[in-house]
Amino acid sequence: ALWYRQGVDHFAPDDDNNGDHDDDNDNNQKRKNHHHNKDKYWDQRYYIDNRHWKGPGHPIFLVIGGEGTLDRMLYPFINDHLAKTFGAFVVQPEHRFYGESQPVGSTLDNLPTNAQLETLLTPHQAMEDMLAITQHYRYEELGCSADKSSEHYCPVISVGGSYPGFLSAMMRLVHPEIVDIGYASSAPLLLYSQDADQYGYYEVVTKSADVASPGCADAVKSTLMAVVDDIVQEGDDNDKFDDVAARMGICIDTIPAYITSAELFAQESMMIVEDTFADANMDFYPPSEETDMAQMCKIFQDSVLSPTDKVAAFYARLMAGDDYQEDVKEIRIEQHEERKKKQEEPTCFDMRTP
Repeated sequence: ALWYRQGVDHFAPDDDNNGDHDDDNDNNQKRKNHHHNKDKYWDQRYYIDNRHWKGPGHPIFLVIGGEGTLDRMLYPFINDHLAKTFGAFVVQPEHRFYGESQPVGSTLDNLPTNAQLETLLTPHQAMEDMLAITQHYRYEELGCSADKSSEHYCPVISVGGSYPGFLSAMMRLVHPEIVDIGYASSAPLLLYSQDADQYGYYEVVTKSADVASPGCADAVKSTLMAVVDDIVQEGDDNDKFDDVAARMGICIDTIPAYITSAELFAQESMMIVEDTFADANMDFYPPSEETDMAQMCKIFQDSVLSPTDKVAAFYARLMAGDDYQEDVKEIRIEQHEERKKKQEEPTCFDMRTP
């Protein structure tokens, strides 16, 4: 991995932050990397592949990082086939606020505020990050020409799928002077334009659940509704929800500080279930009883368990997964907990895990 110094806020006034770009006569196509006050600048992780680069006049593939840690380069088809075919250079930045790319706050006791996130965690900021890295290589490292008619001009091709696909399309739309081709796979363009139902995908998940196990969707729905009622009832009665959280198998001390009401706790804890089913749907092919979808359906269709026990069993299953174990390990390291505690087997679900 490599690191690039970025401005925390690309849209702050010039004298306050990232206004130190070196513009040329070609519509601000050339952006330079500057090292300034660490409170206003941060280091972004990114990867490059120059194995097949044939020099100026060949394309640059910008592979866009999305909403997750980027600990390796994605899409071997681009690195191993397209780059080889076209003699291209490949760059892949990690999206700000994910993985190691943290503009503000990177530990549990130094998290960004909601106000900071509203300003800094936006598609526009992310696009500026990635284009700054791309332009740095385009002109300062690779020696490409800014003249599109030149044989040494290096066209930029942005590539992304899902949310990164949306960013890829927007880069081409917003910055056509930089991005020559934007490839957007499964890009939720209608969702972002508010022309599509934001919950439409869950209809697909519902159908998949019933394919995995007939009646699964209704079983999950009735279970979650019953547990939500218990949570809200306890909150209304006792102004707390610790007891029901404990019965669900959630570690009380890991409930995020922003959850201050039973209703919000119910929303957040049930969202974990919903999102896990949505993720399982992507791996539900070919359908079989061994898939995550089918195994989770068995839990919610268990006629012996109570609704709360079903959710507890669901969380227990999540805890057994490798991804969960890695997340918990990282959290404990961030908190600088003693070595012995790092090695303990978790006995309840940590709500801080992604």
